[in-house]
Amino acid sequence: MRQLVLGFLLFVTYCMPSWAADTHHIEVIIFRQAGVKPVINSRAAPDNWQADAKQLEPEQFRSSLLDNVVSKLTNNNGYQILLHRAWQQTNSPSFKSVALSSGEDVFGHHPIEGTFTIRQDRANEIELNFWVNQFQADGSLSSSEHFKQTAVIPYKELSYIDYGSLGALIRVLPQ
Repeated sequence: MRQLVLGFLLFVTYCMPSWAADTHHIEVIIFRQAGVKPVINSRAAPDNWQADAKQLEPEQFRSSLLDNVVSKLTNNNGYQILLHRAWQQTNSPSFKSVALSSGEDVFGHHPIEGTFTIRQDRANEIELNFWVNQFQADGSLSSSEHFKQTAVIPYKELSYIDYGSLGALIRVLPQ
């Protein structure tokens, strides 16, 4: 019986790191760089900007682990944070899309809205597909900047993606 208990404890101890790596803390910051002219897209953001992306559940949201970075992205330093989200997500070898937005909903659109898609393996394949929207006085959508970029980013490192007047900081931490 003693060997059975010790064998079970050894098995649990051996498997714990793989169980812990099944979830990841993902943090995304999208910001504007002052002094760089925005590139307005010829088309405004589509009404189906979410497509098949899942909305995050309230229990998935997490506190930021990048407060030291966020504190440097201020207007005084020439930056404006447009979206900052941190959440927990299970590992997936296939692509998973999450719908993210910031600001009040105006006729189905937000000041910034889009999808974050990730496939996790030895590194993280990601796709950012976001629109930074401008609204008219009546609330209708007048123009959009489209931020679409793909990248492969490593685990645990803060990665920067440049896109003209917009930029993104992304970090994926195994939990």
